[in-house]
Amino acid sequence: MVRYPPSYQSSQWSVTPCATSEVIDPTTGLHDSSVMTSTTGSRTSAPTRDGGRLLRRALRLDAAASGALGVAALAAAPALAGLLGPPTPVLLGVGAFLALFAAGLLVLAARPAIPRPAAWTVVLGNAGWVAASVATAVLAAPVLTGLGVAVVLAQAAAVAVFADLQWLGLRRMG
Repeated sequence: MVRYPPSYQSSQWSVTPCATSEVIDPTTGLHDSSVMTSTTGSRTSAPTRDGGRLLRRALRLDAAASGALGVAALAAAPALAGLLGPPTPVLLGVGAFLALFAAGLLVLAARPAIPRPAAWTVVLGNAGWVAASVATAVLAAPVLTGLGVAVVLAQAAAVAVFADLQWLGLRRMG
């Protein structure tokens, strides 16, 4: 038996060295296995909590791109119709929608706390926009010019990136 200083011994029990996953309360001598926790894996595997900063930036970036495309479609619809292929009224409608959507994104991003349901609505709406854009590029190919198909697919790719950043921002929001 290992001899310990008197402070480690009592008349009822003595301390012997051992390895345990339990915490022993020195005042009561009771074991508590619920206190110990263990973590495995690297720190980089856990999502980083950023308080919504990435989501807010992704919403603002989406608003800037959507607003720019919307204003361009509204301002230059007749010229773009000849260059890309869709009729002028379609470009005007898309431009008006994008301008309003951009304004809504800016309002959402400016809120002190971004509501998760609203952010999820944006993510799912962007995913739907991507699917509709790809379908448009395929189904409206006879109407669109080659450049028109390229523009529709390029903006769909950009919107997919926005949706991904927004989804990641939601995960990091905590």
